[in-house]
Amino acid sequence: MLNPIFKIINYTKIFKDFIGWWRLTAYIGLNVIRSFLDSISIVLLVPLFIAGSGQFSQGNSITIYVERIFKSMGISFNFTTGLLIFVLIISIKGVIVLFQGIYQSSILSLLGKRIRLKIVRSIMGVNYQYYIKRNSGFYNNLITTEVDRARAASGNYVFLISNTINVLI
Repeated sequence: MLNPIFKIINYTKIFKDFIGWWRLTAYIGLNVIRSFLDSISIVLLVPLFIAGSGQFSQGNSITIYVERIFKSMGISFNFTTGLLIFVLIISIKGVIVLFQGIYQSSILSLLGKRIRLKIVRSIMGVNYQYYIKRNSGFYNNLITTEVDRARAASGNYVFLISNTINVLI
């Protein structure tokens, strides 16, 4: 039995062979940006609560750090500016999540298309006697059901990548 890490590496190689390295890298990049923006928005919540309660002078280390970042950008931190930056970050994250979903659908569609083409090309190279001995349902099942199962497994793999990056960031 293979170690789960080796299985993931093997799946990455298979996935990369079908969709291309740059598509996989672009998807991972979108995940990193989304997770980073998610982390920033979470970090902004504590200073926003403190600024909203009016006890900003008694801020904790996170609040002091956020205030220094805002001052370095030339912005005074108060509840209004913090809330505007928070909404901006959440909006940008929403757009990236939208693009990520569109890109993921595109990748999985491309994967299904390439697997189907590979199966059809392989069937075309089969000996005619072998081909006529098989039930036509076998080929139909191979082209439709098995490809859909591969796409579903790849969707789970993409979900694993996304959640792993979320946990790491």
